[in-house]
Amino acid sequence: MANTSPTITNSSVTIWATTTSILTADSWRSFLYLANDSNEDMYIAFWSAAVMNSWMVLKANWWQISFSWEDETSAIIRATVNWICASGSKNLTLVSK
Repeated sequence: MANTSPTITNSSVTIWATTTSILTADSWRSFLYLANDSNEDMYIAFWSAAVMNSWMVLKANWWQISFSWEDETSAIIRATVNWICASGSKNLTLVSK
């Protein structure tokens, strides 16, 4: 199903030491770009609470990851997206469409 919305969201999100929900589930989301612009590793979880040292890590200092509807991750980018980091109050850059 193609995304009919041209809306692109570009934001900066503060990640805490407890699960931080940065995106709710969205069946129209077609692209997701995430960059850790902090000095601390962050952990991501889709559909469930984020847990330290679990699932997927985005390393400190501008490590990046992107997902698009065209690749095998289409179900992931439409899920609820949750993050966590050790100390809290760290920055994550987010672009979604």
